Amino acid sequence: MVRSGPHVPSTDDAPGSRPARPRGEPYRPRTSASLDSQSVDTTSGGERRGRDNPEDVGGRERHIVVDRMGLLLAVLVTAVSVDDAAAAPALFARLDGRPMGKVRGMCGDSKEHDFTLYEWVEEHAKWDLEVIRRPEGSRGRGRLPIRRTVERTFAWLGRCRRLSVDRERCVRSSESFIELAMIRLMLHRLEPSDVDPEFRDPRPVAA
Repeated sequence: MVRSGPHVPSTDDAPGSRPARPRGEPYRPRTSASLDSQSVDTTSGGERRGRDNPEDVGGRERHIVVDRMGLLLAVLVTAVSVDDAAAAPALFARLDGRPMGKVRGMCGDSKEHDFTLYEWVEEHAKWDLEVIRRPEGSRGRGRLPIRRTVERTFAWLGRCRRLSVDRERCVRSSESFIELAMIRLMLHRLEPSDVDPEFRDPRPVAA
């Protein structure tokens, strides 16, 4: 049984924090979430370290689930050598008790194409797992529908100096600093300062 991490505050937790909709526009609940991972170097020592030769990274892997706004729902830190599909069940288990709302689909990439993972989702999850693939014949890097949301979240977290390198000895500390960085970002969204630029969330791609 995977122990669920502490609750990460959501913008839905704060009274009056829901963004106002133009009058007459119907409410469209967020119906999908996304997961992705990021390799990060670590300092010497500490638990759960590995080596990813293709990425030339020696350290840990950050696995996250975000909603359609890019806000954090769950985080799991493993050794970088752990396969994404193998880590996904433990990551998904941390969604238990979280405010999932109307989420009916979870979007991943080709790293989540694993029949054992499909069986786990079929048995334990209340949503469907959708693997977003590149268009046939495409080459190089490119933005994929919906996937850019979770990639943007990693870009936000990358602005936190503490997260540039994983300096923590235990992975629970690593996960806590990711949660703290997201809480700080969410507080700025709820109460922006005069020097912070206004946040403009682009209209999400339809699921």
